[in-house]
Amino acid sequence: MSLSPLSNTTIGWTSHQHLDNRYASNAPAEAVCGNKQPSSEDQVTNHAAPNTPLSPEPMDTQDLVGLSMTEALARLDKWATQGELQRDKKIARDKIHHFLKNSSETKIILFNFKFRSFPDIFGQEQFKNRLKELDLSGNELTELPHGICQLPNLNQLDLSSNKLTELPEEISQLKSLKRLKLFHNQLSTLPEKLYDLENLEILDLAENKLSGLSQSIQRLERLNELNLSYNDVNPLPNELCFLKSLNKLNLSGNKLTELPMSFNKLKSLNKLDLSSNKFTEIPNNIWDLKNLHELYLSSNKLTWLSDDIHSLQSLKELDLSTNELTELPHGICQLKSLNRLALSSNKLTHLPQSFGKLEKLEILELSHNTFTSVPEEILDLENLNRLALCSNKLASLETLELKNVNPLAFSWDKLSPLPNELTKLQKLLELLELKNVNPLTFSWDKLLTSLPTEFGKLQELLDTLKLKNLDPLALYWNQCESLFRPFTKLQKLQALELSNNKLASLPDRISHLLGLEYLDVHGNQLTSLPNDIKDLEKLRGLDLRHNRDLITQSPNPLIDLMRRHCIINVSFTRIPHDTDGKLRF
Repeated sequence: MSLSPLSNTTIGWTSHQHLDNRYASNAPAEAVCGNKQPSSEDQVTNHAAPNTPLSPEPMDTQDLVGLSMTEALARLDKWATQGELQRDKKIARDKIHHFLKNSSETKIILFNFKFRSFPDIFGQEQFKNRLKELDLSGNELTELPHGICQLPNLNQLDLSSNKLTELPEEISQLKSLKRLKLFHNQLSTLPEKLYDLENLEILDLAENKLSGLSQSIQRLERLNELNLSYNDVNPLPNELCFLKSLNKLNLSGNKLTELPMSFNKLKSLNKLDLSSNKFTEIPNNIWDLKNLHELYLSSNKLTWLSDDIHSLQSLKELDLSTNELTELPHGICQLKSLNRLALSSNKLTHLPQSFGKLEKLEILELSHNTFTSVPEEILDLENLNRLALCSNKLASLETLELKNVNPLAFSWDKLSPLPNELTKLQKLLELLELKNVNPLTFSWDKLLTSLPTEFGKLQELLDTLKLKNLDPLALYWNQCESLFRPFTKLQKLQALELSNNKLASLPDRISHLLGLEYLDVHGNQLTSLPNDIKDLEKLRGLDLRHNRDLITQSPNPLIDLMRRHCIINVSFTRIPHDTDGKLRF
């Protein structure tokens, strides 16, 4: 089992315990104890006793209670100078010394060193008295040093991303432990004593090899976050449902087809992740979870939704993407608190008539469905600020009137050609009323062969709607063969992406794009450039790659751009250039 971080909040602690005189110091505590070269302040004297017996690496895990601190440090020093990773071991050793030297320090962070073993020194009194946070994540430990289980004040232990196959029964001695992270290990079972950790609040067991949980899970009465994602825990014990404090539960990636009978007793639950399982319908005992704010059901096999979904009145985020839904129940339109609705990668062709009642909806994801037109029902979504309709079968933009959509994406659709109405101001205010267009994308359509002749009137629209800029305008991966001259009226355009089309030339008045800072026309069929391209005074990036027949006339208009520090790439053209694509004159 492994743990994914459920919270990065660090609890603050203080300590006034007396240390060995060798470590009495008023030096300032250092907050970071991770993998980096120690500063000069971190360097400490080697305290190894000359005649202390040393065990070879890997260190054994015998109880060191009978050893003096000097003998324990001798083991640490010997470990740091043996075998591989000696540089990192010395950094870790110095961090241990730093902890012992600074009486105000309460945590040791030794993450991402890739250590396969660590000397068992944590049973010493100096660690017992002060150590409250220990991070050994990102190593390759196969077993837990026994001394860690002797730390009565430890309340955070991070062992994620190691190679642990089991935990010792003695872990139950960590009576102060509140957060235990075991993400991404190789645990197939948990010791029964683990459930004696009565103060545990966060338990992260994601990405392990667990096939089940003990009924004793109900003893973790203070648990409020449990991550069991990407194991094989099926079925779940009904006793899980008696965790009255549980508010976040991640069960994704477990091949679940049903939930325990008493699941509706999890009254405190506000976040539930059931994604990447095998549900064909949402279990009925979810409808009683009145405090649920977030529900994730993506990547299942849902073919329909019950109208009872309306009972989740506190729901703010609902993810139903990557299922097999062909329609939505009217009950979904009664979720008055819903802020984000993800429906991408289903088989939807329409939305319920009352869909506009989702007054608080801000994000709507409808990509990868089978819509042939923009659903009229979204016109009443006054707070919508993000709409994704990529990879549908849109043939027109008729009746589209959105007030706050940013960004607007129609990529991978079948708009061909763009409707002239998109550019006619009076009609556009009826069809397309956009207050924030950033960016406007019609990419990957493949069927888009031309732009309307009045496309340049978009600038009038931008001015009318008091938009400062349209940035960027993306038309890449289409089949456009030319740009009409009115296109150059977009004087506030900052970025224009026209790559991978079939352009043979650029408009003569391209210099009229006064605000243009970036122009990408790579992968076209350009043979020459308009002379006035040199007058684009704000241009800072020009990509001309893969226009294999492109040559420049004399005088070369690109020289003036380069003098204004414009970065130009002409790789795979006939323009003389260095191997890195830079111009050569």
